[in-house]
Amino acid sequence: MQLKSDNSGDPSAAEAAAERCSRANDLLRQNKPLEALTAFAQALEADRDCAVAIIGITLIAERLTITGYSRPLDRLILRCLQSPHGNPEALTNPAGRLLQFKYGLPDSQFRSEPRMPGESGLEHLRKDALLIAYLDATINHNLALEGFLISVRTEIRRRFTQGGLGAEWLPLTAALALQAHNNEYVWEIPESEIDWLDATAEQLERLAGEDITGTSATLHLVFAMYRDLWELPKLRKGLLEQSADHWPPAFRIAVDRTLGRRARQIRLEPSIPRLGAAEKPASAPVRQMYEANPYPRWLHVTPPVRQLDASEMLTARYPHLAPLAKSDGPLQILMPGIGTGRLAVWAAQRYHDVRITAVDLSIPSLAYGKYMAERYGIANIDFQQGDLLTLEGQYDRIECIGVLHHLENPEAGFERLVSCLKPGGVMQIMLYAEASRTDIWQLRTRLGVSDSDIPLDEIPRIRGRVIRKGGDLAAFSGLARRPDFHSTSGFRDLILHVQESTFTVKRLRRMVEAASVRFIGFEFAAGQVMNLFGESGAEQKYRKAFPSERTLGSLSNWEAIEASHRDLFGNYLFWCQKL
Repeated sequence: MQLKSDNSGDPSAAEAAAERCSRANDLLRQNKPLEALTAFAQALEADRDCAVAIIGITLIAERLTITGYSRPLDRLILRCLQSPHGNPEALTNPAGRLLQFKYGLPDSQFRSEPRMPGESGLEHLRKDALLIAYLDATINHNLALEGFLISVRTEIRRRFTQGGLGAEWLPLTAALALQAHNNEYVWEIPESEIDWLDATAEQLERLAGEDITGTSATLHLVFAMYRDLWELPKLRKGLLEQSADHWPPAFRIAVDRTLGRRARQIRLEPSIPRLGAAEKPASAPVRQMYEANPYPRWLHVTPPVRQLDASEMLTARYPHLAPLAKSDGPLQILMPGIGTGRLAVWAAQRYHDVRITAVDLSIPSLAYGKYMAERYGIANIDFQQGDLLTLEGQYDRIECIGVLHHLENPEAGFERLVSCLKPGGVMQIMLYAEASRTDIWQLRTRLGVSDSDIPLDEIPRIRGRVIRKGGDLAAFSGLARRPDFHSTSGFRDLILHVQESTFTVKRLRRMVEAASVRFIGFEFAAGQVMNLFGESGAEQKYRKAFPSERTLGSLSNWEAIEASHRDLFGNYLFWCQKL
């Protein structure tokens, strides 16, 4: 599959950009990513809105090994972060790495010690367009940058309390407040700042309802770098009821993102209907967890250049599929355990002529998804509250990602999903691999308490013990390589889940065989990435071990490979078909 441009601007510019994108794709197939990056950059010079170039740059940047600062790459990543075709999540690591080198921060597996930037450094920071866009659009995963930004946050607060923070600091202060909102206030707060925050919370509650001035806007934003404005009920009510017409732009955007959007999501909750029978008792603890912390935390979804046929894509990837089920009218897709709806919104944008039923236990999670779907103008998703174990109906396709391993009996959940598939229907499942969770279970044991004994406000402290050099949990600092480590809901889902089990290929094979469905194959990368960057190491191992089995569809073979490569899988993402 080759990326194709659909630019509708200047025909000559679009034609020049398309030619350079074609050249870039050729270079990628020749395994020349840096030359391809240059060609995509040239495409942007011809047409600054070229979606194919933005997508191509993102694909390459996500896989680059960045060992130093590059101003041209800084400009390219900034362009991608600001583009509606950009993918901020994919750019989180390269952008964070670039900023790390930009500010001379050392490599470390631990969070860097707070280092106060000098006067000239702070002046540069507040004008750094890439830094501000990065804080606004992503959830930071870079520990060196986290430590540095914590020190910047402290310095901004200090300047404010001493009267030295002018209006020119509002954009950076607002960006740090938005980053705190994005990561759900997961950064640790030094003990020396707690008293000021407690006193400021009381002050802000007293100010609730008063007109916003430049100074009070700054006070709100400085506080919001540390704590959630939503937790101050009088202030929340006052800000939501006030006209924002005369507010500073940075403050208006920050209040809308931190308060306004959440208020709109809550108003959507009564409109979400109940699907199927009553909830099973064993599902209640999981529902309660995701009501308290809707998951996953996502901020954007990248629109596709063009829509694709879901069945044709699957058949092209797995030619050994039997004829697929197909409803009259749109393809009917069930997405149980959809959480906050990201995968449903992604699929609704990407696939042509589909109707998606998105189901979850948690009403707040579903409201988040419904709000985001409306924000992106998507009308072909039905968000409904329901328990996977009581689902009914018949669907052409089911996509159930990261859900079954949180059931008391995952095999029973799998059988229930199979019962909801039409003959010829296909199902995509993701499960935790046992080997990839060993360090997590060791950490849970070290914490020495049950999940329910850990209050949410302890998560930043526990996390700090993991990533602080010399911390008593520093042996587990490798967990910081996982994206979920860097937000509160993600940390809880990753490490402190109320119910979890893990799989091996052997257990997976037995589950599939017991349900009388056909295993089709594992999925290691999206088709576009596979075509441009080649097969994964796991697929290469399979072909080498079993050269005559071309479908890669034998679970017995995969079981043999896993026996000698225990860490082959991080998770199991696979397709099966009901015959």
